[in-house]
Amino acid sequence: MSAATGGSIVVRRDYAADIPPMLCYAGELNQAWTNLVDNAIDAIRATPTGTGVITVRTALVDPAIVRVEIEDTGVGIDAAIRERVFLPFFTTKPVGEGVGMGLDLAWRTIVGLHGGTLGVQSRPGDTRFTACLPLGQTG
Repeated sequence: MSAATGGSIVVRRDYAADIPPMLCYAGELNQAWTNLVDNAIDAIRATPTGTGVITVRTALVDPAIVRVEIEDTGVGIDAAIRERVFLPFFTTKPVGEGVGMGLDLAWRTIVGLHGGTLGVQSRPGDTRFTACLPLGQTG
């Protein structure tokens, strides 16, 4: 994957082997993960080199809960705005590049539709979105 600046983005996958099949809204979760990865790509492209790493991790944290982490080495999310990133129509992108619905959709899918949790930790060079989903539970 090449960034517009000529840099590259490496995607690392660290998937747990012990996660059982889960009852979920797969299409909606796919869109949530896509939005989180797209934001990670944008954060890396915004660095001076446009290069970085996205790591996707899964883990079974309890017999009934799976954790999914999407971490990037991009520019980070300023603490002053971090609490608003899941609000609808909140964006830091220029006009025409984003409407601020990606993280809201991820929140509504993971928390609202699946009864899970979604959080973010960030500092320059290290942002991690962590979702925890109950296995076998839907709306």
